[in-house]
Amino acid sequence: MEKFQLSKAHIEKRKKKNKFVLRQDIFGSYLQRELSPKDYFKLSFAFPDEVDKVIIDGLYDGDFYSVYDSEVLPLRRDKMFARFRNDGIDIFGEWVKHVKGKGKECWVTSRISEVEDKEGAKANPRTIEQEHPDWFIPAFGYKMINMAIPQMRELKLKAHAELMRKYEFDGLDIDFERHTPILPPGKQWEMRECITDFMRKLRADMLEIEKETGRVVMLSARVPDCLDGCREDGLDVEQWIKEDLVDCITMGSRSFDIKIEDIKALSDEVQVYAGYDTHHTVDGYTFPSLQVLRGVWYANLARGADAIEYFNWMGEGSEELIALVKQLTFEYGMDPARECFVEHANDDFTGVNDKEFLLKQDKTYVIDRRGGYPWGIGYGNHNNTRQLPLCIENEGVARLYVGEDISKAKSATLNLLFEELKELPEIYFNGKKLECTSAPHRDMQVTVEKEAPISGYGVTIRLLNGIDISKPCTMVSANVTGEKTEIGYSEIKVVSKTAISLEKVELEVKE
Repeated sequence: MEKFQLSKAHIEKRKKKNKFVLRQDIFGSYLQRELSPKDYFKLSFAFPDEVDKVIIDGLYDGDFYSVYDSEVLPLRRDKMFARFRNDGIDIFGEWVKHVKGKGKECWVTSRISEVEDKEGAKANPRTIEQEHPDWFIPAFGYKMINMAIPQMRELKLKAHAELMRKYEFDGLDIDFERHTPILPPGKQWEMRECITDFMRKLRADMLEIEKETGRVVMLSARVPDCLDGCREDGLDVEQWIKEDLVDCITMGSRSFDIKIEDIKALSDEVQVYAGYDTHHTVDGYTFPSLQVLRGVWYANLARGADAIEYFNWMGEGSEELIALVKQLTFEYGMDPARECFVEHANDDFTGVNDKEFLLKQDKTYVIDRRGGYPWGIGYGNHNNTRQLPLCIENEGVARLYVGEDISKAKSATLNLLFEELKELPEIYFNGKKLECTSAPHRDMQVTVEKEAPISGYGVTIRLLNGIDISKPCTMVSANVTGEKTEIGYSEIKVVSKTAISLEKVELEVKE
């Protein structure tokens, strides 16, 4: 297939750098309670001034219901949407007006496949499932849409084109991460052309709207954290780039270690964002410290990310907002797992995309842990390939991505958290044997549970309520000040006479 021809205005807009991108879950639990429209917008519009671009995550079941008058889809009948309609409020319209009014780009994202809200289904039954059961894939107790079905792709194309004609969004994002599978399990890569065909037709539709309206309409996609993961889920990103089907790509979801270089090697035109979901988190790092966040940001920028993208950020954490959240949590009984995040977020996004600034700040580089995620089959979101916990018999190696030469820092400390040790193992950092100390330690997110809980739910509630089910561990620490590191993976080798489990690796860098 030939490459799409883009207008000069489109190309210029694609070159614009967005430093900090917010993917905001606008139909989150704020809206799912009896919250008034006024309070809803007061909370949802409280995002950091550093944000350059807002992607509203508002198309839940966007192929089967609509929150606006549609000629393609039936209207949602939920009480929460009825409150807005009764007051004559157009939710999407208000978002576009507010975000653009603050001088920021406003995009909309479509979750290409959504886990059905069983409670919401009472008001909005998916009649399409009864009419066309072969359009769906049974998975983990739900019915996931099957993008191998041409009629399903056609329905999505019509719905997306109507939406983008109705509202002046700067762009449309297709979220392939929430949820999978979108193609028959085991045949995802074999049937990849189904997704590529959809993206090709969607690009053509968006460019047609661009011609009709005279405004640039961008297209992006949210995909797994590496090309191998994209292939496993049937996403032929290489072909998309060859045909110029996307303007930017967000990599990763519940990920710290994102292989940005995979996409950057394919194109210097397509922007690549390092994505992170603050609600469905990396296991072991719910409510991470600001130092950990800076380490994640800096490592991803070092790998070539054009921007940092945060998902499920529920407010910027000002004292006024925290007070409002507490008040409304009491009045409406909202879920503290989301709303109280602002209290733990260390509200300082200064320099989120400024490498020179971040280099001068204290950072902590960490390694991802495997963790629970119930709504998916395939690669995306699961973190199944993560290194930790690492069971070590005799010898084991963990690789930590470091975004700088730590020999230039004031000090650096390597901390390794093991399940309780009887004797100290030998630790090597990039081939050099270290002098270590050890001490008993408990981490409330390293638990006695056999299987990791669903990050963003069980862990969060426990932390907020101070419930401790941590397991006995040993923290092994070594001073690595002055040790030279290359930008890339550093190697931590552990040699032990007995079988042990490495739970966490953290490199604290004081600038």
